[in-house]
Amino acid sequence: MIEKKIKRIKKGGTLVLFPKESCEYQENFDYMFENSIEINETLTGDTIHEIARIINSKELEQLILIDYIDSYGILLPLIKGKTNVKLIFTSSVANFTNTFVLNNFKKIINFYNFNLIKKIGCFDYNLYITLKKAKYRVEYIMPDIKINKTKPIKSSDIAIIGNDYDPNNNYYNMLSALKLVDYKRVKVRITQPVTQSFINLFDIKAENIEDDRKLQLNNELNLYVNFTNSNISKILKSMDSGIPCIVGNVEMFDDNEFLKKMLVVKGDDNINDIASKIDAVRKNKKLIIEEYLKFRKKYSKKAETQFKKFMK
Repeated sequence: MIEKKIKRIKKGGTLVLFPKESCEYQENFDYMFENSIEINETLTGDTIHEIARIINSKELEQLILIDYIDSYGILLPLIKGKTNVKLIFTSSVANFTNTFVLNNFKKIINFYNFNLIKKIGCFDYNLYITLKKAKYRVEYIMPDIKINKTKPIKSSDIAIIGNDYDPNNNYYNMLSALKLVDYKRVKVRITQPVTQSFINLFDIKAENIEDDRKLQLNNELNLYVNFTNSNISKILKSMDSGIPCIVGNVEMFDDNEFLKKMLVVKGDDNINDIASKIDAVRKNKKLIIEEYLKFRKKYSKKAETQFKKFMK
């Protein structure tokens, strides 16, 4: 039960709560915070009141909530004392085309307007800039993870590491681009029947891999050419493992012209551009990884600086 986990938190410490819907970012939370707890159950009113009682008794320095669930609306007014309450929003402005995401964000802004949260952290740079211009107390958080290097193996596999149910993930353009290059197999995760139909229709040599780790690792390269912001930890994990990751709309390589040229697709919906990047990565893989190792050190330093600003 979540109450028991919260009771283990040291008095005066920091507690992070995140809903199961945000678990794809758990590696980020675990790296950034000592105490991050997933809310993987439906919380009753009595449970929420007990959680609030425990939090108040701990006299926490900071309570950090991730994204939005309805339980926050009951919990936040119950938090007393000097606990500094903040919220991290992991989604992007582009995802506001999804009314569910937009409505949740509106509720977060209401929390802020009623002074129930003191500061907002954004994983998406564009949302950060938008809120900053509107005079909100906001900080940009550059997602980071622990570097777990794995010894690369020789492989000819390509993997698509996004999902096939969100149109913003650009899945079918990545599959289509493979018809323009030489490849032996593409590793995918199929959750929608239409994806399998598409693969069959165009005779794409694909294998369904359900395990996330097996999908991402031991490949020649990974494709993550999203229309909107990506889960940066997926890119870092791929590159840390010596596997170049071709990406779409991300800002993380903006300060490195070589990596931006090699890895960032200019036209996300241009399958010729995706195919050209695949060929370029194959020719320059060693140089890409060497440059990335230098980039990675700078990235982590910047991420640490941004995180400290949020925690102030």
